[in-house]
Amino acid sequence: GPNATSVRAGATSNVFNTVTLPTGVTAVDFAVGYRTLLILGSNGNLYASGDQMYRGNATGSINQTTPLVLVTQPPTSVAGLGGIQQIEAGRSSYYVLDVDGTIHVLGENSDGQLGDNTTTDRTSWTKVGAGGCSGGVLDNVVYISAVGTHDENSKSASAILADGTLRSWGDNDQHAIGGPVDGTIYDCPLI
Repeated sequence: GPNATSVRAGATSNVFNTVTLPTGVTAVDFAVGYRTLLILGSNGNLYASGDQMYRGNATGSINQTTPLVLVTQPPTSVAGLGGIQQIEAGRSSYYVLDVDGTIHVLGENSDGQLGDNTTTDRTSWTKVGAGGCSGGVLDNVVYISAVGTHDENSKSASAILADGTLRSWGDNDQHAIGGPVDGTIYDCPLI
C-alpha cells in the first residue's frame, strides 16, 4: 500500500524468517491475521503465535514469537486433520471450520468478532452462534473469512453457507459487514 516504504523502514526485520514446527511436523495449512499466525500441522494439531496468543487452556493470552501447539485443540466432529475443513485468523482470534459445517472460535472478542453473543474474549473453544444467538449455532457453513485491521477497527468475520447466503458478525465500522447501522457491533451472525 501507500505506506509500505515507511512501514518497512520501521520494521525490526526485513528478511524472511523460517517458521519452526516440531521435528517431523510440516505445515498443511496456515492463516495470517493482524499479529496472528495459525498453522495446521501434518499431525492434526494447531499451532499459533502472536502478541496476544490464546492457547485454548482457559487462561489469558501470552506474547509468543514462535508457534506453539495449542493446549486444547478445537473439538471437531472428526479427530485430527479429517475434522478441519478450513482455518482462518483474525486479530488475536482463530476460526476453525469443522467438516460438520460449524465454526469453532477462540481468542479476542472485543468487537463480537467471534459471533457468540458476547464481547468477552474466549480462552476456551466455543462456536459461532452459541450463547443465545437467535439462529442458534451457525451451521451449513462452507467457507469462512476474518479480518482484524491495524487500527483496531473492522474486527469481524463472515461465512458463506451451503445455500449461498452470507452471514457476518463483529464491528460494522463504515458498513464493513453490511449491517444496517454503521459502527454497530453485531455479536451474533446477521441473518
